[in-house]
Amino acid sequence: MAAAGDLFADPIWDMMLDLYIASQRGQLTTVTNACVAADVPQTTGLRYIEKLTSRGLAVRYSHLKDKRMLGLELTPEGKAAMEDMLRELVRLLGEAGYRHEMMPPLLKAV
Repeated sequence: MAAAGDLFADPIWDMMLDLYIASQRGQLTTVTNACVAADVPQTTGLRYIEKLTSRGLAVRYSHLKDKRMLGLELTPEGKAAMEDMLRELVRLLGEAGYRHEMMPPLLKAV
């Protein structure tokens, strides 16, 4: 994954992490929820979402339950990017002396 370091800085990281957790739980996420997760105004969040969608890491769609809302989810590429980042985090924590059983559930799953 080339030149994606800027995607894992606040608040876009918060947005991607929220989308990843929702996908792991089988939950749907909306554009509005992603903006709340990133703690940014919706106009700012929409710019970040545009960055994610233009790089093929997330996709917007008409919400299944309420057509007035837009759903948002990671693409397979976005999920893979998150899993790569989380695996690297697990590796670094392991090097720092954290044992697997000390890891949060999200990190144990990758």
